[in-house]
Amino acid sequence: MDVELEVIALKKFEALLSPSPQGALLRANQLVTASDFRAFQGGTVPDSQSAAANIVEFCRLRSAGLVAMDDEYTLLIYPRNADEWSFLDSSSTGVTKAPLRFRLLPPVPDFDRRESTQHPRHLLSMRESADRVGQSLLGLDEANLIPKGADRAVFICWPEQQRADMKLIAQDLQAQKCKIYSSSDPGAWEYFRHKYGKAPSTIVCHPDAPIWEMSKLYSLLINNGHARFVTVSRRSSSADTEHGLPLFQSQNIFPHGKVIFITDDVFCYNPDKAAEIIEQFVRDNAAKPVGGQHDRIAARPGIKAWLAKLALERTSDRGRQDLRWMNLYHKICTLCPLEDEDPDDFGRLLPSSNLISIHPDELPSFQGLWEKDEKAATELMVNWFAGFAFAESKHFRRFFVCHEAKSGGAVVRGDGMATGRAPADPKNWSAKYSHIAVMTPDEILSEMQRKRAKK
Repeated sequence: MDVELEVIALKKFEALLSPSPQGALLRANQLVTASDFRAFQGGTVPDSQSAAANIVEFCRLRSAGLVAMDDEYTLLIYPRNADEWSFLDSSSTGVTKAPLRFRLLPPVPDFDRRESTQHPRHLLSMRESADRVGQSLLGLDEANLIPKGADRAVFICWPEQQRADMKLIAQDLQAQKCKIYSSSDPGAWEYFRHKYGKAPSTIVCHPDAPIWEMSKLYSLLINNGHARFVTVSRRSSSADTEHGLPLFQSQNIFPHGKVIFITDDVFCYNPDKAAEIIEQFVRDNAAKPVGGQHDRIAARPGIKAWLAKLALERTSDRGRQDLRWMNLYHKICTLCPLEDEDPDDFGRLLPSSNLISIHPDELPSFQGLWEKDEKAATELMVNWFAGFAFAESKHFRRFFVCHEAKSGGAVVRGDGMATGRAPADPKNWSAKYSHIAVMTPDEILSEMQRKRAKK
């Protein structure tokens, strides 16, 4: 019988035994008794261990196994001590030191054999392919792309419409012994994020890939300074490659620094916490060396003028002097003094300012919205900040939304009694935009303290 040898669900990578015009076959056309085989086999092939090691390495770099399929069974071959296959080893009684493990399983009825074997028919050998691809990718700065960890783990987030380019990049990195994970494989990102959450790794993204859909991306950006992010794209003109320029170009994203966006809800209903965050921010920034001040505070358009108006309105509360908003206005002016404002364009801040607050004319849909519908205004500004964060990923790494509801974070019943804490992210903004983290003012202050303690 002829049984096709396949690579599980990795449609983008070539078969192990390529090149072969008809694909790779596991051919079994005779039966042999154990006694006959024992009498005539004449010892083990000397290089079988290295052959097994090559298969192990092939599978390890692709987080994959090999299958030989028949209508009555499925033969699975996978590397020992591979985390991806540990769920099969709990009841294993095989040779513990063998580099490969074999499992004879029932047939897999839903496994699409034709789909998984649609590999290119005229593939180069692994060595030839690596050499050829390496030549076409000159200039990608492999020292920057390849992480320092033992696994050399790389996750590729790429549009499905451009899988050919993704394959070229993957082949080049695999030739450098990198372990490749792909957004095309279901569950690969969750596995990668959990396994390399605090380990060196590289995430390679196409500029058009929706990286904000990568679940809990913010956790990697916040907690793992060893995770490197790089965008890779083709050069705009084919003439560039004809003149010796590399086929691809790359740029680092999410380098360092943070931006904290404070919602109007916090400014309006929790001015003490907003003032404390700004005060701590100014203090932390002042302690940094010249050139190392990469952090920013972001707020609604025209924040200084709005806070000045709010401070005047709230100076007196029930006949008592309430200077909390006046103090907050003083803090925002310390963060952004007059010299940070454009002298030729009133209300517009200079790019060098530590405060990010666009001119109101740049977002006309927001003007007057807070006074009409506070929730809609906050929603609009969070959506704006998510877009800003994606556009500014070349300059900053971590993006926070500092938000707390009007009730001060408490869930209030109809009789006015508090029943618990309201979530900081009631609208699931961080699920919608996974590159931003949503925190309460207290959580932001704790995060700032944590970073300060690490220095």
